[in-house]
Amino acid sequence: MQELAGALWQLMPKVLSWVVNFLVVCVIWVNHHRIFEQIKPVTHGLFWLNANLLLWCSFIPFPTALMGDYVNNPVALITFGVILSLSALAFTLIRFYVLHNLFV
Repeated sequence: MQELAGALWQLMPKVLSWVVNFLVVCVIWVNHHRIFEQIKPVTHGLFWLNANLLLWCSFIPFPTALMGDYVNNPVALITFGVILSLSALAFTLIRFYVLHNLFV
C-alpha cells in the first residue's frame, strides 16, 4: 500500500501539469468562443489565423508534460512560456484582423 502511495505521490507533478494544461485550454476556449460569437462572416484570412491559433493550442500539452517530467528544469518552464506567448500572439492577430477587416 505504501509503495503505491509513494508511486502516486511521485506522479503529482504530472497531475499538476495536466491540471494547468486543462485550465489554460479552458481559458483559451472561452476567449475563442467570445471572439467568434461576435463575428458573422468567416473569411479566408480569418480561417488561417484561427488555424494558427489552433496549432499553438494543440501544442500546449507538450510543454505542460515537460514541466511535469522536469519540475526543476527552467527550460521546461521557458518552453511553456514560449508556447503560451505564441498562442497569445495568435489571438492578437485574430483581433487585429477582425477590427481592421470585418468592422470597417
